[in-house]
Amino acid sequence: MIRATTPKHTFVFPLDPETRFAEILITYAQNGRVILNKHKSDLSFAAEGSEAAPVYTASLRLTQEETALFRPGRFGAGAANVTVQLRALDTDGLVFASEPAQLLLADVLNDEVLPCA
Repeated sequence: MIRATTPKHTFVFPLDPETRFAEILITYAQNGRVILNKHKSDLSFAAEGSEAAPVYTASLRLTQEETALFRPGRFGAGAANVTVQLRALDTDGLVFASEPAQLLLADVLNDEVLPCA
């Protein structure tokens, strides 16, 4: 992931997350500190593959402002890690969590937000 950009993150589910989960929480953290939380309402859902073997996805696009919240590596090294974890509350009241995933964060020379025309 690159700071001050608009990356799209897609998460794969074995079941339809739109109907199976009452809430989904995606947490982005850096250096043990939560930087950003996204919720089910922030996601777009899709189903691909065949009816016999569907692949369910949930996607979100971060904004320039959101990715600029992350800090680059120490001493201008330009790269750091961001940890991402997904938690979901199902319709039966059970909560599931993914293993935390590490994203490499690259810096930009100028993190000014570029306006849409």
